[in-house]
Amino acid sequence: MLKTYLFHEENLRMTKIYENRSVTRAVEKRSSIKKTSMKIDKNYGKLNFPDISNEESRPYFTGSIILSMDGRMGFENDPSSRTLARSNGFDPTEGLTDLWMVNVLRTFSDAIILGGATLHAEPDFTGHVYDPDLQQYRLGMPERFKPIPWNVLITRRPEKLPWDHPVLDTPEIPVLLVIPSDKAEEISLGAGKHFCYQRLKIEEKSDIMKVELLHDNMEAHLVVALPEIDFPDWTLMMELMNRLGIKQVTVESPYYIYELMKNKMLDEVFATQTGVYVGGNVMPGIKQGFSTATAPLSNLVSIHLTGSNVLMTRQLLHYDRSKTK
Repeated sequence: MLKTYLFHEENLRMTKIYENRSVTRAVEKRSSIKKTSMKIDKNYGKLNFPDISNEESRPYFTGSIILSMDGRMGFENDPSSRTLARSNGFDPTEGLTDLWMVNVLRTFSDAIILGGATLHAEPDFTGHVYDPDLQQYRLGMPERFKPIPWNVLITRRPEKLPWDHPVLDTPEIPVLLVIPSDKAEEISLGAGKHFCYQRLKIEEKSDIMKVELLHDNMEAHLVVALPEIDFPDWTLMMELMNRLGIKQVTVESPYYIYELMKNKMLDEVFATQTGVYVGGNVMPGIKQGFSTATAPLSNLVSIHLTGSNVLMTRQLLHYDRSKTK
């Protein structure tokens, strides 16, 4: 049984203090989803995402992250994002609004990207829509969305995975586990009783076109072994996602948020900055720095305020500096 959480509207407190209307209008024109959610409209405002799958031959990638005021993503003694959100005593919703926004992004997603570190830091994490109202909105568009987004778990070290974690031990959650080809045997040794999987090994980019990935049994987990050199090969990853019909992805792994930035594919970020100073080294992108010439630029789309010290921003990313002049 997948967990649910009742997000009562009286407990969701978000005040929009800025919106770049020219950007939101342009996004709305490129959106293929015209049916809106009353709950999202009322509490966040109109929310659209562009469908770029035909233009770019890849999904639309949206990062989701919460940070402290000094840019940390968690405490050293407890890196859980939920702990960080709840630690802000001035947040009138005790982190609930941030958690709801995570669910809002999942509502529009065909897949959620995780990393192995996410499972270790978040023992209760599951990649589905907790809010029954938002889930019903999603289920109302069966021609567009599967009931549960793919949980895309990318890891170089599958032997270190916690196989009793709910993501890996819940049959209802479709999992796309991406590992290096030299670690393929580790799966058969460690997988839990509920992780019944189909395994694919892809050696060449051309071979992926010969693999039938679409299957009827969504409870069967899919393990894909990609070449260990340049793992994960993002060209292969894009082709893989295209074949699975994945048009929009929420990236909830801070590591892969920065990896996709490095590959100029992360399209936008929803970032919550909560009014706590944390210190320490639990920082996103700590080993993935950019140069002054390659640093992505952020263009603010909207800002919401929760209480007196929680900022929630939507940011579009730009990689071509010549177009900013």
